[in-house]
Amino acid sequence: MDFNSFINQKRKFKFLIIRDGLIGDITFLTPIINRLKNMFSDSVIDVVVSSNSEDVLKNYPGVRRIFPLKSKAGLLYHIKFFFSLRKEKYDVCLIQEVNSHYTLMSLLISAKYRVGFKNKADKYLDIINDRKGHAVLAELGSVSNWTEVVNEDRTTLFTTEDEDVISLKLLSDSGISEKDFLIVLQVGCSEENSPREWLLNYYAELADRLARKFGAKIIFTGVKSEMEKISKVQSMMKTSSTSFAGRTDLRTLFSIIKHTHLVIGPDTGTLHVANAFGVPTLMLIGYADPLDTGVYDPDGYSKNIHVELDCLPCKFKNPKPQQWEICKVKKPTLCMEMLSVDIVEKEVIEILNKKYNFSDAN
Repeated sequence: MDFNSFINQKRKFKFLIIRDGLIGDITFLTPIINRLKNMFSDSVIDVVVSSNSEDVLKNYPGVRRIFPLKSKAGLLYHIKFFFSLRKEKYDVCLIQEVNSHYTLMSLLISAKYRVGFKNKADKYLDIINDRKGHAVLAELGSVSNWTEVVNEDRTTLFTTEDEDVISLKLLSDSGISEKDFLIVLQVGCSEENSPREWLLNYYAELADRLARKFGAKIIFTGVKSEMEKISKVQSMMKTSSTSFAGRTDLRTLFSIIKHTHLVIGPDTGTLHVANAFGVPTLMLIGYADPLDTGVYDPDGYSKNIHVELDCLPCKFKNPKPQQWEICKVKKPTLCMEMLSVDIVEKEVIEILNKKYNFSDAN
């Protein structure tokens, strides 16, 4: 039986989605889950994700089980891990990785059909797709021919009432009320010495301007390793701010983001989480391609911002541009240094006027 005839049967299916990656990558999966849940309401949807990101889909509607994978473990671990899933007898395995390793590992699961993207081992797939465009739309391509659009295919995340109670108490204990206008600055991007990072003194100046102009409460988010950078930013500021870096677990962070009004930072998971909660974002994007992993906001409130340089996006240029030899060792990179506070502030004002009807004054 061909795949189309198989999937058109009116019965309960068992789906397994495989997606290694960080927080943003797993957030990009949610439109696929929503489509499967909507199209095959009585079916089982399980996911394999990196153990570092398993909490992203915790309590996600429609997901039965999350299998955490130690991505960097050895081959023997991976063989045992994927072979152990054979007993589940999946109908369809969706491999959301352009990666021959996961294509080969999926053979151990022995699903009836394997769906994935072109790669060096794609001869072992039953359905082969091109992966082009923004990550959300590219990954949706693996199911787009046999599922229907749900809620504009926007990314979605959810928090529980208990998680919201914890986050609201944490905000309250920090002198922040539900009536305050909250702007989040995400300084780091889960990578040391990254070409994605904006200048710390730029963050400080921007935070002061936004606090004065909009009466905003400034919140910094990040992991424990980013606390020192955030402290440096705060020490350069003239207005007060609050840092939750290293003070929350992932789910509490999600709930804090959910209750804010704007998130500003580099191409990293926090901004994609914000979009999934309908919070507008301003992504300061440099070496990467905004059409690949930039903001994904069907409502049109979020924006990517970058300077125009011939060498961008250098991440995808081969051979690398001459400037790369400088930027790979010298931080900040040229594209981040040229992205001035004035440029960013102008874009912030545009977003806030559009989303919240702020007037550009003062």
